[in-house]
Amino acid sequence: MARNLRPATAPYSEPLLPQLDVSNPYYTDLHHNLRAWVRDYVETSIAPYAQEWETAGQVPEEVRRRHCELGFGIVHPLTTEEHSAGLPLPGNLPRDKWDTWCTLIVGDELTRVGFVGVIWGLGGGNGIGCPPIARFGTPEQQKRWLPGVARGDLRFCLGITEPDGK
Repeated sequence: MARNLRPATAPYSEPLLPQLDVSNPYYTDLHHNLRAWVRDYVETSIAPYAQEWETAGQVPEEVRRRHCELGFGIVHPLTTEEHSAGLPLPGNLPRDKWDTWCTLIVGDELTRVGFVGVIWGLGGGNGIGCPPIARFGTPEQQKRWLPGVARGDLRFCLGITEPDGK
């Protein structure tokens, strides 16, 4: 079981269960290994540069593309391999082993970066714009949009206003 927990990089960003050293009865070695893999990725490829990217107001395109190549651009882990553009899930987890805990682990570890703009620059808009297509879209819509999002070729954004907005 891989467990390499270090002090939080941002206040209150550390996942609660590992921080309290409470054993999650649902976690398996797969979950602990996924956390270690994502944490290593974040600590080596994102966190050292996050403040620079936040200040610049953008994540470099090659970093965003690499993020997608690692499977983080897949709209939903349970989408088909075709809709995921044939890319592996983060940590090369088998699709049939991915569960809600895996999704929470990835979210926990990305949040540790401490810069919301960086996380959104890596694909936050896709997390809002694409799940309705994955869940409720027609097969044609899913085929048209989801593989491109997974590869990083397409990006969705969120444009909203308040009901009384002008």
